[in-house]
Amino acid sequence: DHTLLNSHKLLLDVLNAIPINIEESLEIYEKVKKEGYSIEKHAEEITKRYPKLNKKEITSLLSKYYRLASKYLYPDAIEFLTKLKRDGHEVHIVSKGTLEHQSKAIVSSGVTNYVNKVFVTEDKNFTNGYEIVVGDSIDDKILADANNAKMIRVRRGKYANTEFDAHYVVKDLKEAYEVLKCME
Repeated sequence: DHTLLNSHKLLLDVLNAIPINIEESLEIYEKVKKEGYSIEKHAEEITKRYPKLNKKEITSLLSKYYRLASKYLYPDAIEFLTKLKRDGHEVHIVSKGTLEHQSKAIVSSGVTNYVNKVFVTEDKNFTNGYEIVVGDSIDDKILADANNAKMIRVRRGKYANTEFDAHYVVKDLKEAYEVLKCME
């Protein structure tokens, strides 16, 4: 999510459109996420707490997440993926979360044309023989460790200040590409 797409900013922008306090809106989101996120469940939980709000309108506001996703791609995301494909790399996206939500988010972001495969899993220890993992979160580090892979950490976005070890730490995907070129 956060490596190619500034999904945290996208989420905050979508939640800010809902006429309730942003802290409570985030709390509701986190609760629904733990149960297996879907927009329908999210709208249901909001309207349960705020019965005067219209569930159909809330669902429509939350659905903006998918409609706006491509606008929140980091500026270097498509260039990075294009270069990897051009160089003959097998490019996979591994996303943690529910299949319905993550699949819609990935497809609507516009990155599927630049990758070979997309895996959506709730298993932090997902293995597929990866040699290199480019990511930004501790979940990406767990994925790298599960695959005995080198980790290139992109330190930006939601997890920029979270501390964990990685083989390489870069500020953006342009630097990540340069590290990959040196690893060849």
